[in-house]
Amino acid sequence: MYMPIPGDLAFPMIATSDIAKVAAEVVTDGSWQGVNVRELLGPKDYSINDAAEIISEVAGKEVKHV
Repeated sequence: MYMPIPGDLAFPMIATSDIAKVAAEVVTDGSWQGVNVRELLGPKDYSINDAAEIISEVAGKEVKHV
């Protein structure tokens, strides 16, 4: 995987399924009106190296940051 940042630089990441869950809660809430801004963060910051390691485990193939 390619990212134009150092592989060991950790930053906030969140799963799209977590975003979808919150979005569904907001739009199905009958009291919601207008604009609703939410800042969403995952449970911890991850680096690209961390993400590559997780993807490697799930995919069963070695994935590296370049």
